[in-house]
Amino acid sequence: MADGEVMAGGQGDQIDLFAPVSPSLGDQSARDVIAHVLDQNVVVKAGAGAGKTHELLTRMVECVRRGACTIDEMVAITFTRKAAGELKQRFAQTLEQARQEASGAEAVRLTDGLRHIDDCFIGTIHAFCARMLRERPVEAGLPPDFSELDERDDVAVRRAAWDLFIEDLYATSSPLLTELLEVGVRPHQLVSFFETRYEYADLGLKPTEVGEPDLTDAVVAAGALIQDSLPHLKSDWTSPDVFTRMARRAALMVS
Repeated sequence: MADGEVMAGGQGDQIDLFAPVSPSLGDQSARDVIAHVLDQNVVVKAGAGAGKTHELLTRMVECVRRGACTIDEMVAITFTRKAAGELKQRFAQTLEQARQEASGAEAVRLTDGLRHIDDCFIGTIHAFCARMLRERPVEAGLPPDFSELDERDDVAVRRAAWDLFIEDLYATSSPLLTELLEVGVRPHQLVSFFETRYEYADLGLKPTEVGEPDLTDAVVAAGALIQDSLPHLKSDWTSPDVFTRMARRAALMVS
């Protein structure tokens, strides 16, 4: 979908309710769909600053105003706790403004929504999942007083788990350590791989069988280069020149 496009549809289908959009109207017809088509699913895609949060609030208020749902049946998911706090504050302000302008049954519904605004969940996906688990801890196999980790604690726990794993390998003289050393890999070099696997644990590994590379030509070329350079290096093996010492060691290894 192009930026600014809104699609609405029922279960299993999507219908473009306003295409094509008249250039003279801009995206107003899209905003009308968001605010007033409350009996269908709506997907909004737009760039930063386009007003997605404003239109989300408008839709939420309209749901309460028109009785499409009650406040306790509404959920708004944000990426951060800060954004959740700001959204909840703006939702309360928008509800209050709508209540002052409403009358009759709409005013009653909006007033009731304000009174029970804490029943509307507005927060991060982690907090939402934690809330559902706390409502059914027995079914989830969790203690009722569990707590979710914040980002900083998550990093610390993850690193502690890695350290304990490596300590266990050494304590049990695991053959994995020997196999790693045989291919020139040390455990600390796998930390970044562990971090990546943790972030994308839902993706399966796809190991690829790769034969040992033929380094014959590379070794010959390196040996020739080193031999050509030896006449230009200092003959003193105790020279503080690190490059000289390394080159002479390399020459011995190649020869």
